Amino acid sequence: MAKYIAIEWDSAELRIAVGRNRGQGIAIDETHAVALDEGVTPAVIGEAIKQAVSDAKGMETLIAIPRSAVEIRQIQLPVAPPDELPEMVRFQAMRQFSTIGEDWPLDFVELDRTDQQVQVLASVISPNTLKEIEQVCEAAGVVAQHLCLRPFASADLLKQHLGGDNSCRLFADVMSSSADLGVVVNGQIAFMRTVRLPAVAEDAELPIQGLMGEIRRTIAAASNQLSGQQVAAVTLFGSGTRLEPLRKAIHAQLKLDTEIWSPFTNVRLRGEPPTHPGRYAALLGMMLNQAEGARQAIDFLNPRQRPKAKSNREKYLLYATLGLATAAVLAIGVFLTFDQKNRKIRDLTGVREASKLSVSKATELSNQAKLVALFNEQSLSFLDEISDISATMPGADDARVAKMTGSLVNGIGNITMDIKVRGFEHISEVENSLKDVDRHVAGKRSRERGNDENFPWSFQTVTSIDTLKKREKEAGSGVDEDATTEPSDDDAPPSDDPPIDRDTDESDTDESDTDESDTDESDTDESDTDEPDTDESDTDESDTDESDTDNSDEPPADGPDNTKLTSESGEVDEPTIEKPAGRIDE
Repeated sequence: MAKYIAIEWDSAELRIAVGRNRGQGIAIDETHAVALDEGVTPAVIGEAIKQAVSDAKGMETLIAIPRSAVEIRQIQLPVAPPDELPEMVRFQAMRQFSTIGEDWPLDFVELDRTDQQVQVLASVISPNTLKEIEQVCEAAGVVAQHLCLRPFASADLLKQHLGGDNSCRLFADVMSSSADLGVVVNGQIAFMRTVRLPAVAEDAELPIQGLMGEIRRTIAAASNQLSGQQVAAVTLFGSGTRLEPLRKAIHAQLKLDTEIWSPFTNVRLRGEPPTHPGRYAALLGMMLNQAEGARQAIDFLNPRQRPKAKSNREKYLLYATLGLATAAVLAIGVFLTFDQKNRKIRDLTGVREASKLSVSKATELSNQAKLVALFNEQSLSFLDEISDISATMPGADDARVAKMTGSLVNGIGNITMDIKVRGFEHISEVENSLKDVDRHVAGKRSRERGNDENFPWSFQTVTSIDTLKKREKEAGSGVDEDATTEPSDDDAPPSDDPPIDRDTDESDTDESDTDESDTDESDTDESDTDEPDTDESDTDESDTDESDTDNSDEPPADGPDNTKLTSESGEVDEPTIEKPAGRIDE
């Protein structure tokens, strides 16, 4: 609900009314009248307002000023559209007003319009007066929204009272030291004056003779200005017996119908009415205009101005807004589409990553399976080989194994044995017993041992076993040996074997000794690395000490040269595999 605070003052009194909307009218909650000293300052007036109304925050502030504070002129202009009148009025006012500046607030009302001319009543207020009013409002803690001319606000209230009566009527609003006199025609004020009254006490009688003289002069001036139109009635704002003598004098001397009308007649008032209700006519008139949404007749804070030219800015803004809205919708659509695609890509990427993980795991398992299969294919059971060697070798009375070392490299198993035999002739017998389809036997060295009467001869042999051929042999996938191959070395009689090269050269013997030491170290390292079970396959007898191994390499004087079983066969880990006579060619 809108609330208003209406304020006006003159040299003797400050008047305040606080009201609010009530249906189609207004309701007055409180009224205040504060006496002012002569020469009071704007700050004192503002402080008096603040003390009278404790909480004016949020209220719409209306200020009324007397006729004496402004300059008014009647201006006649050629016929023009209403939109062009503000500029025409200011242009003409600059010529007709005695004191006016470019920055002076100016407002006007249209009095009459004919086919040839337009008559307006223009009013201006000086910036100094406006500044004093702003100082009062600042001291009171309020901000003025409307600055109205007091006679026009009183005429607006009278118009509501008269209703459809459009007669020419004079109204008088008597203050403590002045009086507003105005003439209203067709509800519109046509002439106004503010006259000063002699100073009298508040309870003293009014200066009837002085007021009558001013009323006569006002009627005469209005008649002259209205082309001879005469005042038909008089309305006095107020109540009580104080105005009754004036009413009788007007009726007796001017022969005019005169009434005394209180501005609070059609207003709901909380509490008792003020002592002089007629003095609040302008305040109630301003609040009534605001409550009804009507424009104040003269408002220096909101003067009439030429309407601003319509620009295409709003249209362009509308087009821009529509374009932005369309672009936003398209952008949202594109965003949603891309977001949906991105979600699908993320889902597919997740599936792909999961598949990659599965493939990686499967590949890892496959590689492990291949390694297991390769290990199985290239694995060699040294216990089985030792069993086979034991079964094929001569008896323990003719040959004994002093030391055995096994290794497995790249599917080739090597069994290195230091063997002691009873006689030199048993060396070939042992080598022939070790030969097989999947075995290759190479002798390394032989020497006579003088410290062992039962087994004076010792030699070293390396048996290479091809695990692939061994698997094929075991699986029965090989070719029929009896039909497709030549007789093997195992089937040939001992006497048919090619002679074994036994070099007795000292340098060969030394080289054999060096190779033996290298072979022992290599076999031991490879056995430790590639075949964890090699240690179990090593057979180390006590009688194969270093002293026995280092016996003289020279053969007996009457015997053949048996220092070396075969020609140089390379390293022990990867001996040069020579195809023996009678071996099946795979």
